Amino acid sequence: NKDAMKEIGMTDETGEGRAPVTWEEMRLACQRLTKDIDGEIVRYGYGIRPFIEAYTSFLFRAGGHYLDSDARRVRFDDETGLETLRFLYDLVYKDKTAYIEPDYLSTTFGSGKIAMYVSSTASLPYNEQSVAGKFKWDTAPIPYPEGKKNISRTLFQGTNVGIFRNHSKEKLQAAWRFLRFLTNTENSTTWAIGTGYLPVRYSVLKTEKTQKYLVDNPTFKTPVSLLDNARFEPNILIWEPMRNVITDHIEAALNGRRNPEETIISMKAECEKIIRTF
Repeated sequence: NKDAMKEIGMTDETGEGRAPVTWEEMRLACQRLTKDIDGEIVRYGYGIRPFIEAYTSFLFRAGGHYLDSDARRVRFDDETGLETLRFLYDLVYKDKTAYIEPDYLSTTFGSGKIAMYVSSTASLPYNEQSVAGKFKWDTAPIPYPEGKKNISRTLFQGTNVGIFRNHSKEKLQAAWRFLRFLTNTENSTTWAIGTGYLPVRYSVLKTEKTQKYLVDNPTFKTPVSLLDNARFEPNILIWEPMRNVITDHIEAALNGRRNPEETIISMKAECEKIIRTF
């Protein structure tokens, strides 16, 4: 919310409200943005959906990892992993400047109850509808810890498309033809512009349609600028059961049922069991 950021004095060189760049700036901004009227908080600095992405987005921005390169050892139990969870936990339970909401946050954002949140690019059209001109808003890279800019990465994810090999040669060839059709430059352009999802190939960015879309939709420029900064969740067999474990633990922590230290210890133990199983 650019108007809210301007209100607390966090502005760019033109005097417009800007997003915080570092975790330190974000924590301070959340404190200043949070409004309490007669004991009721009418605006929080930040909104969080208590799911794995809430943690992963900031873990990657801190340069953290879930697993080592061989996927035989967890890495989220290091200082970076703990500090990431503690940062989010403290916003909610120590500073009381973050709002927990399991539903999509575009409506909450548009109502002015939260001034910032992290979400998919697919939420951009819903933000526009929800804000409906009530205030100026924009997108920005997720903040990173002070001194971590060079190792900071951005979570990229989305729905997968795959082909199973236990089919006839004819069906497999047809599936490949369909995937080529689905992901060619023209159709990828149509998909990205029509949905708000990022394009799956660089050639899309060079098309006339995309260039016009970026002019008409400046909030889409930030995610596009981060394409070379991407980091994905582990793409291995054991990740799905591990992801379920992590999701449950992060949800418990962000809803106040476990503190960060307990969460990391328990999460590590359960994930290590999965690694040993495979």
